[in-house]
Order: sequence, then structure tokens, then C-alpha cells
Amino acid sequence: MSSRHRAVVARTVSAAVVAIGSALAGAMPSHGAPAPVAHTWVEQPGQEVLRTHYLQAPTAMAYDAARGATMVELASVNPHSVDLELRESAGVGWKALGPVPNSAEGTMGECGGGGFVCSTGYLFTYDPTRGVIVGVGTCTYITQTGCTWTWDGHAWTLVSSSGIGQLSPESAMTYDDGLGGVVLAGSGAPTLLWTGSAWTTIAGPPMRDFGYGGNLAYDRARHELVFFGGQPWGTSLPPQTWVLHGSAWVRRFSAAQPPATGPMAYDPTEGLVILSGVDRAGSTWTWDGTAWRRPPAGRLSAGYHLEAMAFDATHGVLLGFAGARGGHAVVRYQPLP
Repeated sequence: MSSRHRAVVARTVSAAVVAIGSALAGAMPSHGAPAPVAHTWVEQPGQEVLRTHYLQAPTAMAYDAARGATMVELASVNPHSVDLELRESAGVGWKALGPVPNSAEGTMGECGGGGFVCSTGYLFTYDPTRGVIVGVGTCTYITQTGCTWTWDGHAWTLVSSSGIGQLSPESAMTYDDGLGGVVLAGSGAPTLLWTGSAWTTIAGPPMRDFGYGGNLAYDRARHELVFFGGQPWGTSLPPQTWVLHGSAWVRRFSAAQPPATGPMAYDPTEGLVILSGVDRAGSTWTWDGTAWRRPPAGRLSAGYHLEAMAFDATHGVLLGFAGARGGHAVVRYQPLP
């Protein structure tokens, strides 16, 4: 081969290498993390479908690792009231736990008045440090002040009726491994920490202006509390992403992001925050500390829509509670075969 031919071959090979490298770079996040893996949501094997009545949707979900059970809250919308009830499952059938707790000041579980929603519903999350589910809801539908309860697998205990003030319907709650307690935050309200005895203010709100509901998740891989949502009322502005650094929330920007907020939780098997249920297509998004990405697939079965999410630490799988006409089912997030 002549030197001229060798030069042409070398240039051709070099161009091919550059093209391959560019293609790979396009498939990889700019900071070098691997491209999202295709996942899907499938019904949890052996889990009975929960048959529901009226217009019901869960407003909270938690996995109780101490007892190996999943708890969900259902809001039954009747012509004259909104009733809140709890169900629990250890993976086979559903056990009714009755209405959400009642405080001495008023009833959380029933709100009368022609369908007027007079309660924000309950927020709850599992506290692994104390081995209980922590629930927060309004003490009365008149004042909307927050009461705090704990569930030990047998009974609810009212542990505090102060420290929260007026509970915003846009609040969200999760356990923060770094702080060793439960964090309550939302647009326009102070960020609070519960460590078993009282609520303390640890930061201002993620957003100063009130907005549509957001969600919280603790990102263990990056040791950050992530808030997403809070679209300001009466605007067409997109939702926002904020992370808690010390006593201040810092906004993060992503070229692409979910169009709306939805159920959100950290998946330690993936090392990512997962958000789903943001549109009718059931698309799922991931947060890697730098950017939101939509992995291939990641959708629910036809007819289902994701309404709540929690990580099953016993079996190492991310669970969702998905609704469909006539019933709800527990689904799991797993890689495509």
C-alpha cells in the first residue's frame, strides 16, 4: 500500500472513531453518568387488586420496613363528604385500618358539606430511626393546623398538635437520612424537621410563592433533599427543582424536565430519584443530581395511572400504587427483560 493510500485509510478510520465517539457522547449525560436504562412498571406478583368504590385515589403511601407492610390512604369522594381511610397489605390481601386518626379537636376522616374538601388529607412516611410511620394531617378543618401521629403497627398515637401551624395542601413529606428525621416542606411554608419529639424549623420554603403541589425525596447517592413541583398559581411557568443545602434551598436547572409534578421516591438500586405519573402516558423521569431524564419505556400498563410511590426496603424494589377503573394495584419498577 502506498503512503498516499495509508494516509487516506488513516483519515477514514479517524473519522469513524470520531463519529462513534460523538454518538456515544450523545447517548451519555454530559457529566459521564450512564444513559438511563429502560424500565417498566408491572403488577406486583401475588398482590391482590384493591377494589374501590366511588371516586377513590390514594393521597399517601409508605412502606413499613419494621412490619413488612405497605400502607396506603384512600380518599372516597361521596356526594356529601370526603372520607379518608387507610389500608395495609403485607403482599397478599388488604386489611382495612379504618379512617385516618381523629384528634381530640376534630375528625380528620370525614369532611361534610356538599363535596367541599375541608381537609388536606394525610401525609405519611416511614421513619426507620424510630421504626414507626409518621403521619401529619390537619387537626381541624376550621383552623387547618397540623397534628402529628405515629403508627406502630397496632394503633395511632397523637404525639404533637403544635409546631406545624397551618398545614398547606401543597406540602410534602419524606424521611431524610442525613438529618435523621422526617422533613415537611412545601411552597410558601417553612421547612420543618421531626426527630421524634417536636418539629423544628431548619430552612425557609423551597419557593417563596405558593404554588401547585410538589414532592420530596431524599437522594442518598448525593446526600441531598430534592423538591420538585410548586408551579406558581395562575401562571404557565414550569415546575421547579430545588435541593436543600444546609439551611438554604438552592434551585437546580435542567434542559429537560417533567411537565408536572407527580409521585416521587429515591430508588437505591438505581441510585436515582424516580418521578412518575405526570401525564396520561404514564411516563417516568429520573433525577441524577444534575438533570432530569426520561428513560426508554418506563410506562404503566394501559388504563393505569400512578398515584403514590414508596421503596420496599425488605425486597429492594420500588413500589407504586396505580389506579384504574374499578380498582387499584401495587406495581413495581423494574428493568425491561
